[in-house]
Amino acid sequence: MKYILVIILLVISMQGAAQTENRQSSLVCMQLIQITDSAFSHKSQGKTKQQMLAPLPSKEVLAGYPKSMSAQRLLGEQMFEVIADIYSHEALPKVAYSAYRAESCHRSATGQPVIRDFAKVTAQLLQCGSLERDAQYKCGFELAKPVL
Repeated sequence: MKYILVIILLVISMQGAAQTENRQSSLVCMQLIQITDSAFSHKSQGKTKQQMLAPLPSKEVLAGYPKSMSAQRLLGEQMFEVIADIYSHEALPKVAYSAYRAESCHRSATGQPVIRDFAKVTAQLLQCGSLERDAQYKCGFELAKPVL
């Protein structure tokens, strides 16, 4: 009986840790909208890709982060992707792209399917840019969901 109680307590504590991790990941993903907006602003002010990447830990360092730092790892990985996308594609619509990136992050963090190849959605994101602001958000969110 003691062992069963210990196992139950262990499972409950693991579930609590997983829920905390999911909340932290969700917060990181929500912050990506502001971070992406900032990245667009810095680029328009003439900051180079190298200047944007300089304060970030390397991808190798991020990969070595312990599980207790999963939110920091997620944020770093997402920032690498945001910066790469923004500097590789000149005309990305800021609103649609921010929504796309936040939803992709959330889906990735929660184990849902994600479109990994950004090139597959770039043209559609550009089309989202012609919509009104609220419609751009919705368009970007929808593009992050793969058609199964």
